[in-house]
Amino acid sequence: VVMSLPELMQGGISAQDQTPQRASANPSAANSLQKLSTAQDLSSSFRNVAEMLRPSVVSISTKQTEIIRGGLPPGFRNQMPPGFEDFFGGGRVRPQKRESEGMGSGVIVRSDGYILTNNHVVDGADTVTVELSDDSMVQAEVIGTDPQTDLAVLKIDRDDRKILICSDT
Repeated sequence: VVMSLPELMQGGISAQDQTPQRASANPSAANSLQKLSTAQDLSSSFRNVAEMLRPSVVSISTKQTEIIRGGLPPGFRNQMPPGFEDFFGGGRVRPQKRESEGMGSGVIVRSDGYILTNNHVVDGADTVTVELSDDSMVQAEVIGTDPQTDLAVLKIDRDDRKILICSDT
């Protein structure tokens, strides 16, 4: 099903259907009720669109392991008073691993499992996990990234995906 946003937003109750008859006697009150009714229609339409698109929205979790090299910077040890280098492991500290995690969101844009997300969400990630709207978790592969536009494309292998189909209408 391919629909444009205006088409998705149609089908709600119109503002005219919700305006009480007695408000027509007072033009200011009728105008206020018309604006309130229009806002309620827009809010209702937005909720309907969001509910329709919810299955195509995913949560993305990433993990990255970094190697942290400790100790004194090169040349700094020579500038320290004698004995101070002992406080910094004698300048010979073993590299340590540090794990960091990240989160973001994305949208399934093709039925064969392609997901559009932000580059900064997956940049440098060792593992990328996608949580689907049914709370299931799937490993994803980073297909491509564009740091300049902050976009990334992921791929998951799953057969029962709900997708957002974009159209140019």
